Amino acid sequence: MASRQQIKPNRMELLKLRKRLQIARRGHKLLKDKQDKLIQELMALTKEERKLRQETEDAFKSGLGLFAIAEAEMPSDSLESIMEFPPLRTSVTLSTQQILNLKVPKFDVRIEGDPFDYNFATTPGDLDLAIAKMKAAFEKMTTLSAKEKAILLVASEVELTRRRVNVLEYMLIPQLEEIEKDIVMRLTLAEMENISRLQRVKEIIRQH
Repeated sequence: MASRQQIKPNRMELLKLRKRLQIARRGHKLLKDKQDKLIQELMALTKEERKLRQETEDAFKSGLGLFAIAEAEMPSDSLESIMEFPPLRTSVTLSTQQILNLKVPKFDVRIEGDPFDYNFATTPGDLDLAIAKMKAAFEKMTTLSAKEKAILLVASEVELTRRRVNVLEYMLIPQLEEIEKDIVMRLTLAEMENISRLQRVKEIIRQH
């Protein structure tokens, strides 16, 4: 931005300066509104993430506990042979969703196959529950990873927007306002000097 010494104190410069000040104030308001909306989105995402994280941890704990019970109820080599070749195929599709001007990732997990492809007569019911719990936990974990990435992106955008708001609010707008006051004051003084000069000229003409 040009310094006060570089700006000529005339009405054209004053109009240009006031236009810049108007744009800066409008930009500040838009960025402030954007920052507020981003913070709201961040708080909502954080709340969802905490709930989802708890559900994921609970699902894993429950699944592992059921696996431990199932393992105690059947020979370990039998459980290992069942788990060694799981008849499942997992694929994750990446897409994006919009949060204001941000694109955040969205993961869609697809599990194909029959996770219960074993002999029910020789396995305890806890094994069925354990596999179902772990399948649900994996799906939740995939959703959780996308949610955490979204939080990082939104938090980064909040910080970037906050810096821009601060630059406008505490640096650019105050500087422009000070220059505007300086130009107005110098124009006022110049106008007063001009009026005084005209009065002296009139007085001289009247005397002659």
